[in-house]
Amino acid sequence: MHKDCIILAQQKDENGQVICLNKLHDKTFLTYLAAQLKRYHICKVVFAVEQGNTAIKDYIFSHRDDFDFAFDFSETTIESGTGAAILNALQYSDTTDVLIVDSTKFMDVNLDDLIATQQTKVGDVSIALKYLQDAEKYEQFHLNEKNQIASIAAGTKKDGLIDGGVYCIFRPSFLNINFPRKFSFIEDFVKKQLAERDMFGLICESDFYDLEKKEHIEKANIDWKEKTNNNATD
Repeated sequence: MHKDCIILAQQKDENGQVICLNKLHDKTFLTYLAAQLKRYHICKVVFAVEQGNTAIKDYIFSHRDDFDFAFDFSETTIESGTGAAILNALQYSDTTDVLIVDSTKFMDVNLDDLIATQQTKVGDVSIALKYLQDAEKYEQFHLNEKNQIASIAAGTKKDGLIDGGVYCIFRPSFLNINFPRKFSFIEDFVKKQLAERDMFGLICESDFYDLEKKEHIEKANIDWKEKTNNNATD
């Protein structure tokens, strides 16, 4: 099955560095993402990058061996929002169901399971969710008995299901909406269309890292260093 993925790669840290180019242990986060995608035989990756910023392009072309799949670049301004970035990137893909990865988060999601959820449920969107014990800092997702997303609300409990940053969208349902020029994927599509569309959650057991939070970055550095050392001794 032909599988395409859009990586949202615009967001920057407080130092102005594109977040996915920051190093975790001995590699950039973008390299870890590429390795994950290759495990699931992704055919093409579209990097949604900031207009005029060549950092992602320069890095990929200088580390071509780490990105041995077809790829393209889609440019929008950061101010246009994640929704506009996805909308623009879709023109470089031709699959009906498209994977989307937020490069400020990492969760080792089984992408085949996410696509299967989307296609089995005939959903408009399927979202990888993580059960977190300190979820009060995040919006929490509530599922019904069919694993359909029933509501999304600001964190009111210490534990709950949060957005893991990996999605699968049904292209036609996304393209048939008259979006504003600037819009957010979660705020202006998922939330506003929740009552009108079929949106599902896939609960994943993998560790979750929010690369916009210092404590998560520190934990990722420790965890991935241990994994690298363990692999070297196997």
